[in-house]
Amino acid sequence: MPATTALLGSYQLICASSPSLAVLELCYNQFRGSIPPELGSCSMLRVLKLPPSLTNCTNLITIDLKSNNFSGQLAKVNFSKLPNLKTLDLMHNSFSGKIPESIYSCSNLVALRLSSNKFHGQLSEKLGNLKSLSFLSLSNNSITNITSALQILRRSKNLTTLLIGLNFMNETMPGDDGIVGFENLQIGQLRALRSLNFSFNDLTGQIPQSISNLTSLQVLDLSTNNLTGGIPAALNNLHFLSAFNISNNDLEGPIPSGGQFNTFQNSSFDGNPKLCGSMLIHKCGSASPPLIHSKLQHKKGW
Repeated sequence: MPATTALLGSYQLICASSPSLAVLELCYNQFRGSIPPELGSCSMLRVLKLPPSLTNCTNLITIDLKSNNFSGQLAKVNFSKLPNLKTLDLMHNSFSGKIPESIYSCSNLVALRLSSNKFHGQLSEKLGNLKSLSFLSLSNNSITNITSALQILRRSKNLTTLLIGLNFMNETMPGDDGIVGFENLQIGQLRALRSLNFSFNDLTGQIPQSISNLTSLQVLDLSTNNLTGGIPAALNNLHFLSAFNISNNDLEGPIPSGGQFNTFQNSSFDGNPKLCGSMLIHKCGSASPPLIHSKLQHKKGW
Protein backbone atom coordinates (compact mmCIF):
# COMPACT_ATOMS: atom_id res chain seq x y z
CA MET A 1 0.00 0.00 0.00
CA PRO A 2 1.45 3.44 -0.92
CA ALA A 3 2.66 5.47 2.07
CA THR A 4 0.28 8.37 1.32
CA THR A 5 -2.74 6.03 1.24
CA ALA A 6 -1.64 4.42 4.48
CA LEU A 7 -1.26 7.82 6.12
CA LEU A 8 -4.72 8.88 4.94
CA GLY A 9 -6.28 5.68 6.31
CA SER A 10 -4.48 6.16 9.61
CA TYR A 11 -5.87 9.69 10.06
CA GLN A 12 -9.40 8.58 9.20
CA LEU A 13 -9.20 5.73 11.69
CA ILE A 14 -7.64 7.83 14.45
CA CYS A 15 -10.09 10.73 14.16
CA ALA A 16 -13.17 8.52 13.74
CA SER A 17 -12.39 6.31 16.73
CA SER A 18 -11.07 9.06 19.02
CA PRO A 19 -13.17 12.21 18.54
CA SER A 20 -11.82 13.69 21.78
CA LEU A 21 -8.17 13.21 20.81
CA ALA A 22 -6.11 16.13 22.15
CA VAL A 23 -2.51 15.07 21.44
CA LEU A 24 -1.24 13.37 18.27
CA GLU A 25 2.46 12.57 17.96
CA LEU A 26 3.77 11.53 14.55
CA CYS A 27 7.48 11.68 15.31
CA TYR A 28 10.01 9.18 13.98
CA ASN A 29 7.93 7.70 11.18
CA GLN A 30 8.53 7.48 7.45
CA PHE A 31 5.32 9.09 6.25
CA ARG A 32 5.36 10.68 2.83
CA GLY A 33 3.07 13.07 1.01
CA SER A 34 0.91 15.88 2.36
CA ILE A 35 -1.08 15.86 5.60
CA PRO A 36 -4.62 14.87 4.54
CA PRO A 37 -7.54 17.23 5.21
CA GLU A 38 -9.19 14.42 7.27
CA LEU A 39 -7.02 15.57 10.15
CA GLY A 40 -9.57 18.38 10.52
CA SER A 41 -12.03 15.79 11.89
CA CYS A 42 -9.99 15.75 15.10
CA SER A 43 -11.73 18.90 16.28
CA MET A 44 -10.41 18.63 19.86
CA LEU A 45 -6.77 18.29 18.80
CA ARG A 46 -4.55 20.72 20.71
CA VAL A 47 -1.02 19.40 20.18
CA LEU A 48 0.41 18.02 16.93
CA LYS A 49 4.04 16.94 17.20
CA LEU A 50 5.97 16.72 13.95
CA PRO A 51 9.30 14.90 13.74
CA PRO A 52 12.38 16.99 14.59
CA SER A 53 14.08 15.25 11.70
CA LEU A 54 12.09 17.58 9.44
CA THR A 55 15.26 19.60 9.05
CA ASN A 56 16.86 16.60 7.37
CA CYS A 57 14.67 17.39 4.35
CA THR A 58 17.39 19.53 2.85
CA ASN A 59 15.53 20.04 -0.43
CA LEU A 60 12.63 21.89 1.21
CA ILE A 61 11.96 25.23 -0.46
CA THR A 62 8.69 26.14 1.35
CA ILE A 63 7.45 25.70 4.93
CA ASP A 64 3.91 26.99 5.38
CA LEU A 65 2.37 26.57 8.85
CA LYS A 66 0.33 29.78 8.91
CA SER A 67 -3.04 30.21 10.65
CA ASN A 68 -2.76 27.40 13.17
CA ASN A 69 -2.30 27.47 16.93
CA PHE A 70 1.21 26.04 17.13
CA SER A 71 3.10 27.22 20.20
CA GLY A 72 6.46 26.88 21.91
CA GLN A 73 9.92 28.14 21.07
CA LEU A 74 11.72 27.46 17.81
CA ALA A 75 15.23 27.88 19.16
CA LYS A 76 15.88 24.13 18.95
CA VAL A 77 14.88 23.93 15.29
CA ASN A 78 18.04 24.04 13.22
CA PHE A 79 16.99 25.91 10.10
CA SER A 80 20.61 26.01 8.95
CA LYS A 81 20.09 22.48 7.63
CA LEU A 82 17.62 23.86 5.07
CA PRO A 83 19.91 25.72 2.64
CA ASN A 84 17.33 25.67 -0.16
CA LEU A 85 14.48 27.20 1.85
CA LYS A 86 12.93 30.19 0.06
CA THR A 87 9.67 30.74 1.94
CA LEU A 88 8.99 30.39 5.67
CA ASP A 89 5.46 31.32 6.73
CA LEU A 90 4.55 30.95 10.43
CA MET A 91 1.96 33.74 10.55
CA HIS A 92 -0.97 33.55 13.02
CA ASN A 93 0.37 31.05 15.54
CA SER A 94 1.57 31.30 19.13
CA PHE A 95 5.30 30.72 18.72
CA SER A 96 7.26 32.48 21.46
CA GLY A 97 10.79 33.31 22.48
CA LYS A 98 13.33 35.00 20.26
CA ILE A 99 13.45 34.56 16.50
CA PRO A 100 15.79 31.56 15.97
CA GLU A 101 19.28 32.61 14.95
CA SER A 102 19.51 29.62 12.63
CA ILE A 103 16.91 31.19 10.32
CA TYR A 104 19.55 33.68 9.27
CA SER A 105 21.60 30.82 7.81
CA CYS A 106 18.96 30.25 5.12
CA SER A 107 20.81 32.36 2.59
CA ASN A 108 18.27 31.69 -0.19
CA LEU A 109 15.28 32.88 1.86
CA VAL A 110 13.12 35.26 -0.18
CA ALA A 111 10.00 35.57 2.02
CA LEU A 112 9.84 35.41 5.82
CA ARG A 113 6.49 35.91 7.57
CA LEU A 114 6.45 35.66 11.38
CA SER A 115 3.61 38.08 12.07
CA SER A 116 0.95 37.56 14.75
CA ASN A 117 2.97 35.36 17.08
CA LYS A 118 4.60 35.97 20.47
CA PHE A 119 8.20 36.55 19.44
CA HIS A 120 10.09 39.07 21.57
CA GLY A 121 13.45 40.73 21.89
CA GLN A 122 15.60 42.66 19.45
CA LEU A 123 16.34 41.81 15.85
CA SER A 124 19.67 40.13 15.23
CA GLU A 125 22.43 41.73 13.20
CA LYS A 126 22.58 38.41 11.34
CA LEU A 127 19.38 39.37 9.51
CA GLY A 128 21.73 41.04 7.06
CA ASN A 129 22.89 37.57 5.96
CA LEU A 130 19.60 37.12 4.11
CA LYS A 131 20.79 38.79 0.92
CA SER A 132 17.85 37.51 -1.15
CA LEU A 133 15.12 38.56 1.29
CA SER A 134 12.48 40.72 -0.41
CA PHE A 135 9.40 40.16 1.83
CA LEU A 136 9.55 40.46 5.63
CA SER A 137 6.56 40.57 7.96
CA LEU A 138 7.16 40.79 11.73
CA SER A 139 4.02 42.70 12.69
CA ASN A 140 2.03 42.01 15.86
CA ASN A 141 4.77 40.53 18.03
CA SER A 142 6.79 42.08 20.86
CA ILE A 143 9.92 43.16 19.00
CA THR A 144 11.86 45.92 20.79
CA ASN A 145 14.40 48.69 20.01
CA ILE A 146 13.04 50.32 16.86
CA THR A 147 16.23 52.35 16.33
CA SER A 148 18.39 49.23 16.16
CA ALA A 149 15.77 47.41 14.07
CA LEU A 150 15.70 50.12 11.40
CA GLN A 151 19.48 50.27 11.26
CA ILE A 152 19.59 46.51 10.67
CA LEU A 153 16.70 46.39 8.22
CA ARG A 154 17.95 49.19 5.99
CA ARG A 155 20.95 47.00 5.12
CA SER A 156 18.60 44.51 3.45
CA LYS A 157 18.88 46.13 0.04
CA ASN A 158 16.46 43.77 -1.71
CA LEU A 159 13.52 44.38 0.63
CA THR A 160 10.44 45.45 -1.32
CA THR A 161 7.84 44.73 1.39
CA LEU A 162 8.36 45.40 5.12
CA LEU A 163 5.63 45.03 7.76
CA ILE A 164 6.71 45.78 11.34
CA GLY A 165 3.61 47.39 12.89
CA LEU A 166 2.30 46.54 16.36
CA ASN A 167 5.78 46.21 17.83
CA PHE A 168 8.11 48.65 19.65
CA MET A 169 5.38 49.67 22.12
CA ASN A 170 5.96 53.02 23.91
CA GLU A 171 9.23 53.63 22.03
CA THR A 172 10.22 56.90 20.37
CA MET A 173 10.57 57.04 16.60
CA PRO A 174 14.18 57.86 15.63
CA GLY A 175 15.03 61.06 13.79
CA ASP A 176 15.32 61.41 10.04
CA ASP A 177 18.90 60.10 10.00
CA GLY A 178 17.73 56.85 11.58
CA ILE A 179 15.33 55.90 8.81
CA VAL A 180 17.23 56.68 5.63
CA GLY A 181 17.67 53.85 3.16
CA PHE A 182 14.97 51.35 2.19
CA GLU A 183 15.29 52.49 -1.43
CA ASN A 184 13.59 49.41 -2.86
CA LEU A 185 10.47 49.36 -0.69
CA GLN A 186 7.26 49.41 -2.76
CA ILE A 187 3.88 51.85 0.02
CA GLY A 188 1.82 50.51 -3.89
CA GLN A 189 1.31 46.74 -3.11
CA LEU A 190 -0.65 47.35 0.12
CA ARG A 191 -3.98 46.62 -1.53
CA ALA A 192 -5.89 46.24 1.75
CA LEU A 193 -4.73 49.62 3.12
CA ARG A 194 -7.64 51.96 3.91
CA SER A 195 -5.97 55.04 5.39
CA LEU A 196 -2.67 56.71 4.49
CA ASN A 197 -1.65 59.86 6.38
CA PHE A 198 1.75 61.45 5.71
CA SER A 199 0.73 64.99 6.66
CA PHE A 200 3.09 67.46 8.39
CA ASN A 201 6.35 65.91 7.26
CA ASP A 202 9.04 67.29 4.95
CA LEU A 203 8.27 65.01 2.04
CA THR A 204 9.59 66.22 -1.30
CA GLY A 205 9.19 65.15 -4.90
CA GLN A 206 6.04 64.18 -6.74
CA ILE A 207 3.01 62.21 -5.56
CA PRO A 208 3.84 58.58 -6.51
CA GLN A 209 1.74 57.16 -9.31
CA SER A 210 1.74 53.82 -7.45
CA ILE A 211 -0.67 55.21 -4.83
CA SER A 212 -3.37 54.56 -7.40
CA ASN A 213 -2.77 50.83 -6.83
CA LEU A 214 -4.10 51.10 -3.27
CA THR A 215 -7.58 50.27 -4.48
CA SER A 216 -9.14 49.97 -0.99
CA LEU A 217 -7.93 53.41 0.15
CA GLN A 218 -10.59 55.57 1.80
CA VAL A 219 -8.42 58.32 3.35
CA LEU A 220 -5.38 59.99 1.76
CA ASP A 221 -3.73 62.92 3.55
CA LEU A 222 -0.49 64.35 2.13
CA SER A 223 -1.05 67.87 3.43
CA THR A 224 1.64 70.29 4.67
CA ASN A 225 4.67 68.83 2.95
CA ASN A 226 6.91 70.04 0.11
CA LEU A 227 5.43 67.98 -2.71
CA THR A 228 5.80 69.30 -6.25
CA GLY A 229 4.56 68.42 -9.71
CA GLY A 230 1.04 67.51 -10.73
CA ILE A 231 -1.72 65.40 -9.22
CA PRO A 232 -1.67 61.96 -10.89
CA ALA A 233 -4.89 61.51 -12.87
CA ALA A 234 -4.73 57.80 -11.95
CA LEU A 235 -5.87 58.71 -8.43
CA ASN A 236 -9.34 58.78 -9.94
CA ASN A 237 -9.11 54.98 -9.83
CA LEU A 238 -9.47 55.10 -6.04
CA HIS A 239 -13.22 54.63 -6.12
CA PHE A 240 -13.57 54.31 -2.32
CA LEU A 241 -11.63 57.49 -1.52
CA SER A 242 -13.88 59.71 0.61
CA ALA A 243 -11.33 61.97 2.37
CA PHE A 244 -8.53 63.64 0.39
CA ASN A 245 -6.16 66.41 1.50
CA ILE A 246 -3.11 67.72 -0.37
CA SER A 247 -3.28 71.28 0.99
CA ASN A 248 -0.15 73.33 1.70
CA ASN A 249 2.31 71.85 -0.75
CA ASP A 250 3.74 73.25 -3.98
CA LEU A 251 1.69 71.24 -6.46
CA GLU A 252 0.82 72.61 -9.88
CA GLY A 253 -1.32 72.03 -12.93
CA PRO A 254 -4.94 71.00 -13.33
CA ILE A 255 -6.89 69.09 -10.71
CA PRO A 256 -8.23 65.84 -12.23
CA SER A 257 -11.94 66.01 -12.97
CA GLY A 258 -14.66 63.45 -12.60
CA GLY A 259 -14.93 60.49 -10.29
CA GLN A 260 -14.08 61.04 -6.65
CA PHE A 261 -12.47 64.41 -7.38
CA ASN A 262 -15.95 65.88 -7.89
CA THR A 263 -16.74 65.10 -4.23
CA PHE A 264 -13.76 66.70 -2.47
CA GLN A 265 -14.01 70.07 -0.74
CA ASN A 266 -12.08 73.07 -2.06
CA SER A 267 -10.07 73.15 1.18
CA SER A 268 -8.45 69.87 0.12
CA PHE A 269 -6.36 71.88 -2.36
CA ASP A 270 -5.64 75.10 -0.38
CA GLY A 271 -2.09 76.38 -0.21
CA ASN A 272 -1.12 75.22 -3.69
CA PRO A 273 -1.28 78.49 -5.68
CA LYS A 274 -0.09 76.79 -8.88
CA LEU A 275 -3.03 74.40 -8.98
CA CYS A 276 -6.01 75.20 -11.19
CA GLY A 277 -9.46 73.73 -11.55
CA SER A 278 -13.15 74.43 -11.94
CA MET A 279 -13.66 74.35 -8.15
CA LEU A 280 -10.89 76.89 -7.49
CA ILE A 281 -10.67 80.66 -7.96
CA HIS A 282 -7.77 79.98 -10.32
CA LYS A 283 -9.30 78.41 -13.42
CA CYS A 284 -7.08 76.46 -15.78
CA GLY A 285 -5.93 78.63 -18.68
CA SER A 286 -6.47 81.89 -16.77
CA ALA A 287 -3.87 84.48 -15.80
CA SER A 288 -1.42 84.14 -12.92
CA PRO A 289 -2.96 82.51 -9.84
CA PRO A 290 -3.92 84.58 -6.78
CA LEU A 291 -1.66 84.30 -3.75
CA ILE A 292 -4.37 84.47 -1.11
CA HIS A 293 -4.02 80.84 -0.08
CA SER A 294 -0.30 80.37 -0.60
CA LYS A 295 1.61 77.93 1.57
CA LEU A 296 3.89 80.75 2.78
CA GLN A 297 0.88 82.70 4.07
CA HIS A 298 -0.48 79.62 5.78
CA LYS A 299 2.73 78.90 7.64
CA LYS A 300 3.27 82.50 8.72
CA GLY A 301 -0.32 82.83 9.87
CA TRP A 302 -1.14 85.80 7.60
